Amino acid sequence: MLKHDLGFMKPLLTIFANFTILSIVTQNWQYSKRTESKEPNPRDFIKLNKKCAKEAVTAPQNREYRNTHDARIPFGVIKQKGVALPEENFTYGRANRPSTPINGLIANSYGEYAGSGL
Repeated sequence: MLKHDLGFMKPLLTIFANFTILSIVTQNWQYSKRTESKEPNPRDFIKLNKKCAKEAVTAPQNREYRNTHDARIPFGVIKQKGVALPEENFTYGRANRPSTPINGLIANSYGEYAGSGL
């Protein structure tokens, strides 16, 4: 019967072997390179799908429709969007509930009011 290695340190040889493998991997690290688009303006499939839906093109006819019609994404064209700010008196979130009158609680005015009604 063999004893279990639980609680004992690994042999130093395996630790150094793992460290050398790790250092070799990190020294030759390969970074991914960004691929450039071959076409300056790629196809706009969202716009093509919308056109297909408007013209009631079925799924089997979709490929033929895309071959005959074309829509491109214009690169380099930046559309300016307006800034929509809320009004000055606009508040975010839910309205606060009214605060509890602490003075009335401490002075026991609610208890006296309830006792006077008895």
